[in-house]
Order: sequence, then structure tokens, then C-alpha cells
Amino acid sequence: MDQDTSQIERQIARERQDLGQNLHELEQLAKQLADWRTYYRRNPLWFLGGALGAGVILGAVAGRGEAPAYEPDPHEVDQPRTYGLRSRAGRRADETWEHVSNALMDVAAAKAVQFVGNLVPGFNDHYARRSDEYPSRPVGLRDASSR
Repeated sequence: MDQDTSQIERQIARERQDLGQNLHELEQLAKQLADWRTYYRRNPLWFLGGALGAGVILGAVAGRGEAPAYEPDPHEVDQPRTYGLRSRAGRRADETWEHVSNALMDVAAAKAVQFVGNLVPGFNDHYARRSDEYPSRPVGLRDASSR
């Protein structure tokens, strides 16, 4: 009976060791799956394409300005005289997109300020003082140091 008990204890110890090793392997695999560098090493072109696409979108959003006023040429008789007027729905869609893009830029800027604040000691205090000096900054950016 002592032999059976010691044999069972050894078997349990081996199983425990195997389970611990399996758990360690699963932990390493989970870390790899959560690490963006692993995906970058496997598919660098996808990441570069994504970065290019994000840059194009941000450039388009940031580069949008007021369209120049349309000055009709009095000698153009054949052209319809729309004078650059657009439908009400088109103007509302543009206005909505502008609000959404401004909100996204505010959130991104606030997150960037928060990220830098976590990395650089004293950054949040200095940023808060500068925000008080320049109140025209968006509210989300002024409040980023308190998040």
C-alpha cells in the first residue's frame, strides 16, 4: 500500500510539473499573440499600408479648409449658375463630418498628452500651466492632464 501511495504521489508530481510547463507555454503564446511586434514581423507590408492609409486620412482631415468662394464668369452663358451652392443635406453631412473629425482629433490629442504625461515627469503640471495661459485650446486637451 505504501508503494501504491508513493507511486500515486510521484505520478501527481509529474502531472503537476507537466501542467506547469503547459501553462508556461500557453502564457508565452498569449504574450506573443498580444504583442503587435509579432504581427509586424509576420506582415510588415500590412502595417506599412495601414500607416499609409491612416496618414492619408489624417492628412485629408487636417488639410480640409474653406473652399474658395465661387466667382461666376459673366461671359459663361452655357454653364448652369449654381455658384457653388450645395444641397442642405450635403452641407449638413459636411458639418457632421467636421464635428466627428474634430472630436476624433481632440480625443487623439488628449490621449497623446496623457501618454507623454505618463512618460515624462512633470509634463502634466507644465502642460496644465500652459493650458491656463492659452484658453483657446480645446477643452479635451486642457483636461487631459487630470485624466
